[in-house]
Amino acid sequence: LSERLVPTLDQLLHDETIDERVELAAVLMGLAEPLGASVACSHLLPLMRMLLDDTNTNVRLAVINGLRPFILLVGSESDAGSAGAVTGEVGELGAMLSSLATDGNWRVRHATLLLLPTLATSAAFSAVSISRAPADFETWATDKCALIRSDWVRMCAEIAEVPGYSSAWLVQHVLPVLLRRHADTASYEKRAVLLHGMARLAPHLGVRPLEEELLPLALSMATDKVRE
Repeated sequence: LSERLVPTLDQLLHDETIDERVELAAVLMGLAEPLGASVACSHLLPLMRMLLDDTNTNVRLAVINGLRPFILLVGSESDAGSAGAVTGEVGELGAMLSSLATDGNWRVRHATLLLLPTLATSAAFSAVSISRAPADFETWATDKCALIRSDWVRMCAEIAEVPGYSSAWLVQHVLPVLLRRHADTASYEKRAVLLHGMARLAPHLGVRPLEEELLPLALSMATDKVRE
């Protein structure tokens, strides 16, 4: 089936009609489960890469929004002991998602951010994507889109609830990003990320980081020249 289907899908990738490519992206993402993880990685992933490079935002979004079942499928196969067949492809997808953190369209950046908790649930993807994510955290925490800055904190809180992600992970990868927001003198909105992060992540961080590092900076902002 894959030998007959994939070449046809490859031809459709070059359709000049945007709606056709969007529909193709949605269909493509639904094929992962019936084809299985190994075939999905070897045959569908190259097509995903092409669609994620599409110049049309809706095409890229169709792929990103359909990635959760693919991530869970490939992750379950790898976690079950078939990691050798998919490890390279997992790393490739992790790199693609990382590049989308700086996409020119805020909807693409936001959709990519929302995948982080799903990636964290799989040992296969967690190893490459979440370890790579801290490099993107600074990007999301300082994004010009307020929704992305806010949801970055929310995603970190959700990841903190995933087994294997303790307060030590937050202290190592998230806390430094929050602390640097205090120095964002050019933007009160980005300084506010520190306050939002402190409030949302308090149950997960532990007492010492809150009292010794975040609280003093938060109190100093009480006299910020911006009332909000």
